[in-house]
Amino acid sequence: MAGGLGSRLTDHIASSGFAARITSRGRYCGLMESLSAKLIIHPEPGLLGAA
Repeated sequence: MAGGLGSRLTDHIASSGFAARITSRGRYCGLMESLSAKLIIHPEPGLLGAA
């Protein structure tokens, strides 16, 4: 997750149950558990990646 909204909701996301809701996707549960979700907090991630 990247962008201004993600960085403003950092504390809320950690305590919101976000990961549990993402991984409880019925038949996709195994797949979703194997994927990771990352929060990008760098102010200019595009420039960092280009460098």
